[in-house]
Amino acid sequence: MTEHLLPFAALLLAAIAAGSVGSLVVVRRRTYVAGAISHSMLAGIGLSAVLENKCGIAAVSPFGGSVLAALAVAFVLAGITRKNGARTDAALSGVWAGGFAIGMILLKWATGEMVDLEEYLLGSVAEVSAARVAQMAVFTAGIVGVSVCGFNKLLAVAFDGELAQLRGVDVRLWECIFYVVTALTVAMLAYTVGILLAIAFLAIPAVAAARVARRLSSQMFLAGAIAFASAAIGYGAETAFGIPSSAATVLTALALDGVIRLFARTSV
Repeated sequence: MTEHLLPFAALLLAAIAAGSVGSLVVVRRRTYVAGAISHSMLAGIGLSAVLENKCGIAAVSPFGGSVLAALAVAFVLAGITRKNGARTDAALSGVWAGGFAIGMILLKWATGEMVDLEEYLLGSVAEVSAARVAQMAVFTAGIVGVSVCGFNKLLAVAFDGELAQLRGVDVRLWECIFYVVTALTVAMLAYTVGILLAIAFLAIPAVAAARVARRLSSQMFLAGAIAFASAAIGYGAETAFGIPSSAATVLTALALDGVIRLFARTSV
């Protein structure tokens, strides 16, 4: 029983972060931003491998490298989306594919052979360590703290940035804060459900919650509950039947969204 405590703790922390940030991402229609960040994290993992294998520098762990890459990409995307003339969709596609390609090249260079990417692409929550759970707890506390303390400003910027600016909100600052918390959340999710499915775990519970929630705060809470239920069932499926937990988690979230959609009055 005790060997399952750390995975469940990691999934709970990831679900809490996904519920609050995922709701903001869905409201702002920024799911592809999360996808670009998650795929670019492979570049940070590759950089960590190069520093360790080629330079003898082990100070940056793969998780640390992925977080640094996520934050760097978040600031780049914040700058891109502020430019009125920028083709945001094309820029996101470039960052999405470019970051992933750079990561593959760096990993190949660092090891001299093609690396098995399954752990990064699909996650490995069953092997999560106590140190990683502690890191996730710090990240989640920061994310929730920002979401609670800056809720009104994040809400104002999400629905009408121009009106928020007229009311004295520093829109540029809160845009950057939004991208930073999104990057940290995606980094956590990538180590629980993997790079490929992080965007789904972030968005699907939030979309499902939006079908019945009348307020953003309620949507955040309900999205977190749906995310944790999906993750717990997914992990249980892996333990009992050997099904990849990340895939089972996303399929469970889709099933819950389908059930909610049958009874909900609101379409998203």
